[in-house]
Order: sequence, then C-alpha cells, then structure tokens
Amino acid sequence: MGAIRPPGMRMLRLLLLALTAAACSASGRSPDPGDRALPRRTIAGVSARYQPAFRALRAAVESHEDESALSILRRLELRIVADLQRAAASEDGAAPGSPAARIAADSLEFLRAFERILGGRARVQSLELALIGRVVDDGHRIRVVLRATSRHGAPLALRPGPSTLRIQTAFVNERGHETRGAREQHALAIEEIWVDPRGVTEVELGTFPLGVPPLAIAARTRWSLDFRAGAVIEGEATFPAMRIKIESLERTVVAAFFPLNPVEPAELARYVEVAGAALAPIMERAVRIPPERSAEALDLLTPIVERSTVEELALIVPAIRWLARTTVPASDPLAWREWMRARARASGELGPERSGLDIPDR
Repeated sequence: MGAIRPPGMRMLRLLLLALTAAACSASGRSPDPGDRALPRRTIAGVSARYQPAFRALRAAVESHEDESALSILRRLELRIVADLQRAAASEDGAAPGSPAARIAADSLEFLRAFERILGGRARVQSLELALIGRVVDDGHRIRVVLRATSRHGAPLALRPGPSTLRIQTAFVNERGHETRGAREQHALAIEEIWVDPRGVTEVELGTFPLGVPPLAIAARTRWSLDFRAGAVIEGEATFPAMRIKIESLERTVVAAFFPLNPVEPAELARYVEVAGAALAPIMERAVRIPPERSAEALDLLTPIVERSTVEELALIVPAIRWLARTTVPASDPLAWREWMRARARASGELGPERSGLDIPDR
C-alpha cells in the first residue's frame, strides 16, 4: 500500500508548508492490546464536520477491517483536501494559519496517523517470518534460524522492539509420565532485519542440544520468538510494526533404541483395541508417529475413546496427551473424553453442533 498524497496544487503545498500544527503521536491506547499505535488524541478533538467519518475509520482499524478502513480513509482525505483548497482560495484570503486552514490541516495530520498504522500493517503482513532448524553434530544439536522473506514490492527494514526466544521442552517415559520445562532468552540483539523480496534473509538465534534424557523415550522441544512493537521502514518512510507473527519451530526426538522408521497413526489406533494392550507399546507407537500426523492420530482415536470403558480410556490417555500437546485436562479419563468430543465437534466430525469449550493448544 503506497503513501496517500493530496492533489499536487502549488497553492495547497505552500499552505501546508506554512502550517505549524503539531503532528499527532503515532502511539497510544487502544482497546486492542496489539495496536498500541492508534492515535492517543480523541476524535472529539477534530472538527465536528469529520467526526462521523473518523469514528467509522477508527472502528474499522480496531476491528482489523483494513480494506474498509483504507476506503474510508481515502474518501475522508479527499474531503479534507478539498476543504483545504477552498480555504486557500477563499475570498477573505485565508492566509496560512487561518482558523479554517488550521482545522482542516490538523484533521489531515490526524488522518495520517491512521494511514501510518494501515501502511505498517500491510508491510508487516507481507513478511513471512519463520524459525527453521538445521541439525548439526550428527544430530546432537540444532541451529535455530529466523528466516524472513517478503511479498512486498520493495525492500523493507524491520526494526523490532526487544525480542524474546522461548524454549519449551517435554519429556515422556514409557509409563506416559511427562516432564515439562520452559526457559526464555530476553533482549536478543536483533536490531534490524533487511528483507528484499528477491531473496531470503536469515538471522541465527543459537545452537541448542538435541537428545532424550535417561529414562525417557522421547523429547519434544518448541522454539518460539516474540517481537515487541517496533517499526518497518521503506525508503525514507517509517511505519509502526505491530503484531509481528513468527512461525515457531518444533522438533521431536525419540530414544535411540527405537527403530528408525515412523509409525502410522492407524497402527496406534489398531493396537489400542487389541486385547491385552499394554501402556509401554502404546507409548512407543505414539511417540514414533510423525508430529505433522498427530491430528490424524487423534481423529482415528476419537471413535475408540467414545466406546471405551473408563479403564480402557485411562490406558490410552497418556498417548492422547502426548499427541495433543497439552497437559489439560490432566489425567482424568472422563475429562479427556469430553476434550476429544469438543475437538471433534470443532472440526465437524460429530455433526454440526459447535462446542462451547476452548481447546487448549499448549
């Protein structure tokens, strides 16, 4: 989205250059915590002539209806610029700094704050940021890298605020007992990320150990990177950079004594219904299912959970918990049955009824 410019009239340019209205701050309070860049001043401070349009604009911006917001902004800009032109050409001379000109110019500056927000959003949304991993040292360690590409038509410089790298780990043993941990690395030195649409930019975040501790059969590690609000720059123009999305990285490692080949989700579903099925073989199959097929395994287990007794369900809950990547709802078999039902309803597998439950994702 390019910068919006008023018509190029010499008289208007001279008028705007002469005005001394202060620029509005581009940071402030908003009902949406992800949009701290919304102007701090209130709409009540602009001319009553423009207030309805500004209210509609602000509502669209806060609702992230960016196309509607941009349409409102362009129409409102035409109105304000027309008023500036009339003020400059009025019979009474409307000299630079006259009340009529100041009101319109101040409203135009207020409009520019919203324009910067929408410009920042469009540019941030054009970025594709993801953490990727490269295994080194014969699989004992992994290099974590931030990869950045862009769909924007021009190079961008992303200057994020302070960043935090979060590392979450989960270990599970053959009895299905999980141990979880988390740590953070604050204020990583990422000052600027230059992203050219013709190439790929990578920023190395560190090298971390990979492995399964003694008495565990699998380890899962998840890396996620958070950027605080910052700025995105195109040429000489600077825009607020908010709600910067970065795809996380997850890696699962199984014990070295397991076969190298993965397990099909259908094999886990088949085994849990075998008479005399035991927990250790269930967990072996669950941890060897490729992470990207966990949802498929849960889908296959859903009808089995429905027809299982409480005792049978208790046997497979540890495997479900591992596949679901959540500790909620702990170890209660009946609570897990409700969780599986809610998940199935959310995906439409149990009919059109939608569940009112929020399914935890971690």
